[in-house]
Amino acid sequence: MTARAYPQDEARTEPPEAEPPVSRRRILAALAIPPVAWAVHEMACAAVAGWFCLHGRPTVVRVTTIVLTLVGLALTASSTFVSLGSFRKLSTSSASPFEAEADAWREMLAMAGVLLGVVFSLGLVWGGLSSVLFDASLCEVAR
Repeated sequence: MTARAYPQDEARTEPPEAEPPVSRRRILAALAIPPVAWAVHEMACAAVAGWFCLHGRPTVVRVTTIVLTLVGLALTASSTFVSLGSFRKLSTSSASPFEAEADAWREMLAMAGVLLGVVFSLGLVWGGLSSVLFDASLCEVAR
């Protein structure tokens, strides 16, 4: 049995939706990078501090913690700027993120990516601050 085509069915066909200016993968990656960077930073710093403090090398702990913090900050900052750029491309109401309203789910996730980037950047700075403030006693603080 073949399906019959009715004229009213042909009238209901809608044109395909236009491709959004920002892909879903880009928004989700920018949303996921800051918490992952923070978690890797915290675990790696704890492992480095545990291992090298056990062997009496606080200078290696300090340098490694500073490098890991800078790498994590670079990742979260780039992710934050990607989210901000995505939000500006998607937003129709205003160019300023402080005055805009997120009407669609892509806009909301892009704005959440900006907020997560800022929050986890502050967490990375807070986590790496001990290596800047404490000089030779870093291993004593880590214990």
